[in-house]
Amino acid sequence: MKTKFVLFSGMMLLAIIACASIGPQAPAATPEPTPIPGWEKFEGSGVEIWMPDSFVGGDLEKDIETVTERLRSLGPDFEPTVQMIEQNPSLFKLWLFDTEVGSSGVLSNVNIISSPIMSSVTIDMYFDAVAQSFPDNFKLIAREKVTLKNYEAGRITTEFSITGTEGKQFLYLVLHDNNAWTITFTTGTSEFEERTPIFEQSMDTFKIVE
Repeated sequence: MKTKFVLFSGMMLLAIIACASIGPQAPAATPEPTPIPGWEKFEGSGVEIWMPDSFVGGDLEKDIETVTERLRSLGPDFEPTVQMIEQNPSLFKLWLFDTEVGSSGVLSNVNIISSPIMSSVTIDMYFDAVAQSFPDNFKLIAREKVTLKNYEAGRITTEFSITGTEGKQFLYLVLHDNNAWTITFTTGTSEFEERTPIFEQSMDTFKIVE
């Protein structure tokens, strides 16, 4: 198996944080999602989402010791990621990862962040700014608007290569009450097709807690 890597969307996070000028586009009502057998609800600061029960993690400002201990238990390859988390816990509303590492050797993970927004910029303008921030090792595969159970959203699909490891991700954007919420699902390229239904089902459970 390849050396295991945790593929953060660090570049995407920086682009998201830097581009904070988007208008809200979300319905008023956000009904509680139906519990999914074998899945667990994770709650962070102002947000919740469901993932399969093989995932662990949480709000890093509250649960950082639990998250880092579980990462360290997977082996020394994840120590750089542990150090990044310990140094930047306030970046994330939630950070989750799958303890069942797939054949690619990539640690599949989900992170959620939010940033203040203004009311004058659209989802398309936001994604234009993100696309312009891609480094050379990131490639935009698809860009679309999607309808979730609770929100209207935008979605970008990207592929990237980091030190020889191939990864792929969905980045969702939800605009709500002067905040831009970005939810990034990352896995190995060879696992992406298999995991796509899980990522999409999970995103339908995403809820901003008023």
